[in-house]
Amino acid sequence: MSNPVWSTSSWIEQLPTAQGSELRDDQALYPGDSLTSPNGRYSLTYQGDGNLVVWGPAGSVVWASGTGGKPAGLCKLVRVGGPIGVSLFGPGMTLIWAKPGQTELQFDDHPRLVIQDDGNLVLLGTMGYIRTPEG
Repeated sequence: MSNPVWSTSSWIEQLPTAQGSELRDDQALYPGDSLTSPNGRYSLTYQGDGNLVVWGPAGSVVWASGTGGKPAGLCKLVRVGGPIGVSLFGPGMTLIWAKPGQTELQFDDHPRLVIQDDGNLVLLGTMGYIRTPEG
């Protein structure tokens, strides 16, 4: 069996695709995927250009991550072990963007990213400080 000498570093983690109005920590959005608010008026779309966008009625942009033009890969929730929260990754799982992106916190439960009927995109979960052996 041969060991790789070189790689394109273009792999993307494969998770089940989120559906409905929420993204759970065991799911992902891939370029072109969307979540839709329960009333159908708002959607969260991970666009092929790398931008994560909340779209409102009549195609109005409510919010955007500002990552258009960055390499698209996947959008997922990170619970622990890096910048926690909503994260966008490019090819090779290179971190492109994270909110809130704090490294000293972790989720104590299973977070959810939800697009609500009023167009608000919310990250729900319980956070706590990372426990160290000293503390």
